[in-house]
Amino acid sequence: MTEKRTSILICEDDRLMAEIAEQVLSDDTCELTVVENGALAIDELRKRAYDLVITDAVMPERSGLEVTTFIRRHQRLNTPVLMLSGISDLKYVREAKERGVNDFLSKPFSAERLRRKVSQLLKKNLFVSSGLVV
Repeated sequence: MTEKRTSILICEDDRLMAEIAEQVLSDDTCELTVVENGALAIDELRKRAYDLVITDAVMPERSGLEVTTFIRRHQRLNTPVLMLSGISDLKYVREAKERGVNDFLSKPFSAERLRRKVSQLLKKNLFVSSGLVV
């Protein structure tokens, strides 16, 4: 019997950053979908739900905040969202948290930091989904 692979949507307009994230997270346990803007991310999210969404904050067509708002309105509320950003403005971070972003990763980031954030969000979501955490 085949185990379900973790589905991750990566939404990043910077090709190099997208490739780095894809390389870091590529293994037999993850099914990755990579898109280059927020509009394409929303198109993907209309097709299916993901276990985790990683989105850039600033992108063409739709921002990471718009992608997060779509997820919170139309998907499962517990889908974790990790925002990649070069923005360190506290007002922006506060707004993103209010819209449903679970965590941030500042650019540039190390492979280890990305792996750790993804692992933490997926573990936390597993507990929430199973009802072990209220």
